[in-house]
Amino acid sequence: MNRARGLLCRSPQFAIICSLSPPLGSEVVVTHPNAIAQTLERARGLISFLLAEHQAGGAKEAGTTHLRNMLAQVENIEERVTSTDEDTANAIKRLRDFSRIIERLEAKADAALPVKGICQELASSLRSAADQLMAGPVRLTSN
Repeated sequence: MNRARGLLCRSPQFAIICSLSPPLGSEVVVTHPNAIAQTLERARGLISFLLAEHQAGGAKEAGTTHLRNMLAQVENIEERVTSTDEDTANAIKRLRDFSRIIERLEAKADAALPVKGICQELASSLRSAADQLMAGPVRLTSN
């Protein structure tokens, strides 16, 4: 059973474990009280899992590089939207673009691999983060 677990620690006193759909049995630990940041942390954990799977499967270096770049950009988006009140239009566009890229990756994935399910979860997380940004200001979740 594959386990994707990423402790994405910004605030150690607050953590949520997000379990992925069975039969994947994967988890992503979310440590931020901000709803958008939680969604982006989840996306980062899923991208990290895909990156590890990509590297373990001996995939092309170009694909690995694209996933690393996507991970860095999602980290930058998370930092920016949680620390400033800047216009989020560019972040929304990038998140939607990433979602479409992951959906194309999913279409190419073998149905028997956990990668297909992770791609579905990731595309959904990226779309959800874009939708949350469209909805308005950053909100804190209650403990």
